[in-house]
Amino acid sequence: MTNSEMLSLLNRIAPFEYAESWDNSGMIIDSGSSYDKVLIALDLTENVIEEAVRSGCGAVVCHHPAIFGGIKSIRWTDPVYKAVKAGLSVFAAHTNFDAADGGVNDVLASLLGLKDPVFMGDCRDGRIGTVAPCSAADMAETVKKVLRLPFVELADAGRKVKKVCVIGGSGGSFAGEVSRLGCDLLVTGECKHSDALLALSLGLSVIAAGHFETENPSMSALRDLLSAGAPDCEFMLSSSFCAPFERI
Repeated sequence: MTNSEMLSLLNRIAPFEYAESWDNSGMIIDSGSSYDKVLIALDLTENVIEEAVRSGCGAVVCHHPAIFGGIKSIRWTDPVYKAVKAGLSVFAAHTNFDAADGGVNDVLASLLGLKDPVFMGDCRDGRIGTVAPCSAADMAETVKKVLRLPFVELADAGRKVKKVCVIGGSGGSFAGEVSRLGCDLLVTGECKHSDALLALSLGLSVIAAGHFETENPSMSALRDLLSAGAPDCEFMLSSSFCAPFERI
């Protein structure tokens, strides 16, 4: 597989037009080489790079871009430097994969059993569906069980939950929009203190389950989509990448 073929495949799975204007999805590092093995991980880290080299992969597809803004300097300890030195091509499917059919938010909606999920209003930033009426605390227990977590953060507005919005990663800033769309609960990865207070004032409950925890389950879906689109290439899910935070 060449880099241009990989870009074309990623664009079919998660169209780059879905990416936010501030995002940097696409090709991050062009090694100029072709390859038949690709490693998939949420982030480009030293462990991921070493795993890719050890496994004979010529490219890495990450969810989060290794480069977001302009680079003014690179250190020998930076993952970007290490990836270039290792001869790896690196790609990112970030907010475009959040929004894509079968992407981050669809996977999260499916895991939580949302019925008839639809796009969040006029945008693709999240998915909205329904659950059997329950309390926010009951939904928190469901999230813990499905994502295999010891705990989550819950801001409980004290109302029954039926209409639920899921936004993988950092979705707390959408609290106002989610409330306006008539939802009872927002399930996301991260939510700032001020956004949680706003949500509660609007009668919206929020479950914050962790950025890594709400996005990483979709990496296996990305692997399957890539494998179906390029059956002659081997796509491997990283076994070395883990959440940066430990829950102790």
